[in-house]
Amino acid sequence: MRRNVFLSVSVALGVGLLVVVAVASSATRAKPAATLGKMAITPSPAYTSSQLNTYPGANWLTIAGDLRNDRFSTLKQITPSNVGTLKQAWHISLGTCPTHDQRCGSYEGNAIVADGVYYIVTPRSEVFALDATSGAVLWHYTPTLDAGFPPASVQRQPGVAIGDGKVYVP
Repeated sequence: MRRNVFLSVSVALGVGLLVVVAVASSATRAKPAATLGKMAITPSPAYTSSQLNTYPGANWLTIAGDLRNDRFSTLKQITPSNVGTLKQAWHISLGTCPTHDQRCGSYEGNAIVADGVYYIVTPRSEVFALDATSGAVLWHYTPTLDAGFPPASVQRQPGVAIGDGKVYVP
């Protein structure tokens, strides 16, 4: 019980910190949505605490599915009788690390899915928005690091957050 409370508080504080950092830095570095990709991006809504605490279905709004970090989905399409028939729907190489070794960082980021868009962050803090059905790249953001900021320090990213029409990345 104490562990669950600790995890919930930690996630809430982490998301709060991400929002503060993203808002503070977005004024100087963020590109307008219209220049990020090939198509117009529909802003995500400001999610309520009730929406973020509800077990997910088609939308996976937090890196763990809900603020309790349960990773549980209410979807019913996959059952014990059909799980063995599942096949890969699509595959994508994000092409962000040509060396394919420890210099690339660690892919630990968890995806967010909202309204058919799959958001994922790479170990180098690049953010991709993919069509969740086909895997097609909708847009791709590559951050500009401040002078003297070592690229190796951004090699582990927990995931992105969405809300208020923005995508937040640590």
